[in-house]
Amino acid sequence: MIQSVQSTVVVCCLAVMVVSGVSGCKREESVRQYSVPKTAVEGMPKPTRVPAGPLLSGANAWFFKLMGPSDSILKEVPAFTGMVRSMEFSEDGTPSYQVPEGWAVSNGPPPRYQTLKLADSNPPLEITLSTLPVMGEDVSKYLLENINRWRGQLNQKPYDEKDWIEHARAEGEVLIVPVNSRLVAMVNLTGEATGAGPARMLAAIIINGSANLPETVTAPAKAPITFTLPEGWKELAGNTIRLLSLAAETKDGKVDVSVTRLGGGGEALSNLNRWRGEVNLEPIKEEDLKSHTTDMEIDGKKAVYVEAIGKEKATLAVLVPDGDSKWFFKAMGPTAAIDAEREHFKQFLKTIKFQTQP
Repeated sequence: MIQSVQSTVVVCCLAVMVVSGVSGCKREESVRQYSVPKTAVEGMPKPTRVPAGPLLSGANAWFFKLMGPSDSILKEVPAFTGMVRSMEFSEDGTPSYQVPEGWAVSNGPPPRYQTLKLADSNPPLEITLSTLPVMGEDVSKYLLENINRWRGQLNQKPYDEKDWIEHARAEGEVLIVPVNSRLVAMVNLTGEATGAGPARMLAAIIINGSANLPETVTAPAKAPITFTLPEGWKELAGNTIRLLSLAAETKDGKVDVSVTRLGGGGEALSNLNRWRGEVNLEPIKEEDLKSHTTDMEIDGKKAVYVEAIGKEKATLAVLVPDGDSKWFFKAMGPTAAIDAEREHFKQFLKTIKFQTQP
């Protein structure tokens, strides 16, 4: 249950929240660096358990949801994703999580499990936490029913049951990540809230205690692009975050190449400064951005090429705006290996052809 926080931001951060290493959060504190109070919420009332269907016997689904004006919601992406990431369960299924700084938590009101409110927010922002037993055997259908319900709240048409996961991933509205015996679905949606105008919703569905999740849900997304592999490169298995994973082996080490498409995605400056931080470089200022970027085209689409070259590690990346989302083509590795593969990376970019148009 997660959709567009400017498609890239939420999907990106939702990916970072469960699996490390995805770039592109709008409010440039990455989830991994986002600090929250050390004290988790404890002493909460225990959820009522209802027997679930045979596939998800004993599983409960937990729902986080935050909705409001898009600009206000985007600022809270690190807080929201950090809270979802911190969620833990005791042996009896009781949850605990870290409350983001500035947010106050209270129990209820029913049927909510808890409500978190952001102090001095205007309009008032709140995160709701609720839980329901997972009934039935079809996880994909269960997720679809909830995501379509949320799309309805934003006056968006429901997804058809056929291939809905693939379509939602391609739009940057959902990212589904299996973690041990837990499934996390991050949702980032935009639309029109009745009586309130344009709005954005961040949401998460956490299904706890669901082993043996169906491959139709956990299978990696397929990249809707074609390309030509440079000499010496090989394609690797993707995952629930990356649309494509490639690798180049050099005498100086391995270069990891990834392709993702994320809702929102952040601007060039915020992304570049995050990548600079990852290779131990100081951030740059807005006025210095032009000297660190190069305009280019990928299959006729405007794009921005950036480099973050540290002493030991380096990153090459291209950001391609695509509606409310962004494509990220990124190469990471030891600096000497990146230097050796820079021209191959640029050759790879020239061969990209998008199979779907924004």
